[in-house]
Order: sequence, then C-alpha cells, then structure tokens
Amino acid sequence: MTLKLGSRRPSGRFMNPFDWDATRSIKFRPQAPYWGGDLQTLGRFNEQIDLSRWPARLWQHRFADGDMLLGSLHRSDYWPQGRGRALVVILHPLAGSQNSLRVRQAAATFLSQGYSVLRLDLRGAGSTRKLCRGDYHAGATADLHEVMDLLLSQDFDCLAWCGFSLGGALAVKLAAERGADRALLAVIAVSAPLDLARASRRINALRNRVYQRWLLSRIKRQWLAAPGRDPQLRRAVRRARSLWRFDALATAPAAGCRDAAHYYAEASAAPHLGKIARPCLLVQACDDPLVPLSVFRDASEPNANWVRIALVAGGGHLGFIEQKQPLPTDLRLGRAFLDAAWAQR
Repeated sequence: MTLKLGSRRPSGRFMNPFDWDATRSIKFRPQAPYWGGDLQTLGRFNEQIDLSRWPARLWQHRFADGDMLLGSLHRSDYWPQGRGRALVVILHPLAGSQNSLRVRQAAATFLSQGYSVLRLDLRGAGSTRKLCRGDYHAGATADLHEVMDLLLSQDFDCLAWCGFSLGGALAVKLAAERGADRALLAVIAVSAPLDLARASRRINALRNRVYQRWLLSRIKRQWLAAPGRDPQLRRAVRRARSLWRFDALATAPAAGCRDAAHYYAEASAAPHLGKIARPCLLVQACDDPLVPLSVFRDASEPNANWVRIALVAGGGHLGFIEQKQPLPTDLRLGRAFLDAAWAQR
C-alpha cells in the first residue's frame, strides 16, 4: 500500500512507510491568520493541551555522576497488551521542557493511538535543572542510550522517539548510533537542525534577531539556574549576544569540544544519516525561518531504505497549523508513520 503524505489517514488502516519515496513534497494550506513561516512559528503558543484522560506517574533516573532525569510516564489504555507495550519518548526543543506545547500535543496524539508515552526533561531542562550540574546538548546521546536500555529492561518491548527541533536532532543521532536495533521502533524528527553550523548562521541573520534574542534569553535563564557555575563564566554568558557565542562559552565545553565550530561538527546529525537502519521520518517546512531547507535537500540520498523526508510547503518552525485540521501536519504525518512502523515490526 502506498502512503500518500498529505492525505487524510484512513480510519482503522495501517500504512507502509517502506512504500514512500525517499523525499516527498507535501501541500500545505495555512489556517488564517497564520500565513507565512514567521506567523506559523509564532502561532498558538498559549494553547492548552489536556492530558488528564491519561494519568501520568513520575519517572526518574539518576546517572552515575549524580545528575537526574525526570519525566511523566503515561500508560496506554491498552497496557499491558498490544501497542501499550510500545513506548514513545518525546523530546522537547531547545530551552523547552516536557510541558512544551508541541510535547503535550504529541503525547495526546500518540496516547490516542494506543501507545504509551514518556514526556522527558533532558539533563538540566525543566524539572531537572536544580537536580543537574550538567547540561543537555545536540551530542548528548549517551544519556538517551542509557534511558532506552533502562526502559527496555523494565516494562516495554520497543521504543519510538519523537523529537522537536533540537530534540529531533538528538533523536536522529541516536537512531544512527543504534543501527539496526529492532527495539527501536521508529524515529520522528520535526524541524530538526541536523546541521548545527548552518542553523546557527541562519538564526544569527539580521532578519532573525528577534528569534535569537528570545531564544538566548531562555537558554541563558536555564543555564544560569544551575548550581555551582563559575562566577567569571556566568558573567561572560550573560554578555553573550549570539547563539554561536553562547555555544562557544557554555555548550562546547560541556560537550568536550574546543569551540563552537568543533561542537557543531561533532554533534551534528546530518553526516550520520547513512548509518540509520530503522524507520526514520524527518518533517521539515519549506518556509522554516530557523532551519535551512538545503540541509534536507542535501540529505535526501543517504540510506533511502530507512530515512523518509517530508518537505511541507508551509508550517514555519514547529508550526504546521493547517486549515480544517485538528492536528498539526507534522503530527498527522508522524502518527501515520508510527502506525506503519508498528505494523511492520
């Protein structure tokens, strides 16, 4: 069966991801008044997503260095049979948390399909900030490997990862490192900066100065809230006026890199797409103001057996607000892709 991206998902039927073309262009009809990439990016920040139908319990894991991860684990209505034994771990965007809008939207989507869900705060994000001396970054896949192995040893038969923006880049890099591990059901990455250097240059562009100022203020607030920071480094971080400068001061040392350029080269997921050997869906808007489309066009060839790229005509950065659709376009595509991966497992 051929999956027609952009079409409505037929009720009660599965679709086969291996029948997709490697790259598919998707039509997009923006909902008023969210015309253009910038309005799509800025839209619906205050929308509330009710997850009370699926009660959550606290999930926690302490690393050997003493840092702790926290998350909210939602058991599926179908636990412990069927899809309920497949867990979707959702990763938040940069400066976000498990309570970010897109994380909660994805949780409701996958829970409605019968999967279990873990909304995870990465090291130093959200609820973990006071519990961690370290920080997450685009190359911090060691944390995710440890989390995945732990979850598989406990209650779940297989895991899928759904990541947004930086969380998506992390999920893609993890998939490349797991290779053909059949416990990895699928990876879905939305608006992911697979080439960190290109994304950093894009956000540093004059037209994006408002985005950069907003993002920097949130990143700095999160970073400065950690205990035990060096006072001199704290002052330097406060003075940083670009994401590149912040990464040079704070992120690169945390990742064991010399400088920002070294960190971008080491942590970027784009060079590793050819190593992916499990179903992986990349969803990218053609009018994303923050992530260059050229990265995804360049990435259309590696490992076409497993990587599928959906280039959506609109949607901005993590927007995808479309006419007459209760779900954002990326989640409708991700839902169909995950269902197909489950059917093919």
